[in-house]
Amino acid sequence: MIHAVPGSTRFALRPVRLHFVLMRPLMVLLVLSCLLPGYAAGQGLIFDSTTHDFGRVKQREKVRATFRYTNAGTDTVYLLEPRAGCGCTAALLSAPMVTPKGTGSMSVDFTAYAGTFGHVEKHVQMFRRVPGGEQQIATLTIKAFIVGEVIPDSTLLRFDVTEGDSAVMHTALHNSSDHPVTLDNVSAALMEYVDTTAGTAYHSDRVIGRAVPDVVVALARTQLEPGESTELSIGLRTHGKGQVTGSVRIVLPQSEIRVPVVGIVRRLVRDPRRE
Repeated sequence: MIHAVPGSTRFALRPVRLHFVLMRPLMVLLVLSCLLPGYAAGQGLIFDSTTHDFGRVKQREKVRATFRYTNAGTDTVYLLEPRAGCGCTAALLSAPMVTPKGTGSMSVDFTAYAGTFGHVEKHVQMFRRVPGGEQQIATLTIKAFIVGEVIPDSTLLRFDVTEGDSAVMHTALHNSSDHPVTLDNVSAALMEYVDTTAGTAYHSDRVIGRAVPDVVVALARTQLEPGESTELSIGLRTHGKGQVTGSVRIVLPQSEIRVPVVGIVRRLVRDPRRE
């Protein structure tokens, strides 16, 4: 620190004694929050890891990850039931409380449901009991890449047509298994939500929902050896302005494919000068 000397324009440097003893606990907390995964000041829990990647997971397969933690604080931590963000994920605590310097764990089970494929990411939130309520203390993440016997190129089929026109969509299917597959159980379920009002605007309160009739689903080949591919085509005819939603479903002995379908049907605008 710099101090002025009375009656002089000179300045003198005087050493100032810092109270490192008082600052040390704060410095320790700052270092822990930066270096240790899952640590947050006030909660006391230090996680070995807050993310787990299962890698490739087969459809209908159930896998488990275990997240371990240590109570580095001076108070007992009382945990509440963890909350998973999806029905395919379930979490279970090893114990509802963690004493100072004690350890605990939470197991997270993930089930790759039939019909799902590709990259998925799920989250589980942890909470502790505090006076007057609860406090979130961590968000744990699991990741996976779901694979089936057959993998489609497209995870979503879209179309945008004028009413009365036909919509045709295509995607390739690849046999990613180590055995031949037969694609003989193929179906489509589509609903159209037709706005019955005049004009081009969409009125959600005047919509009629009904199944789309005469949906055509075709495969270029139904027998696939390992590594082979085929083309899936779906066609339908639209009947009025609105939206179409649904999916194409292919059932296999060990897995299932569901490719969502969404479409927009626009009102045909006629030019009266040409009529």
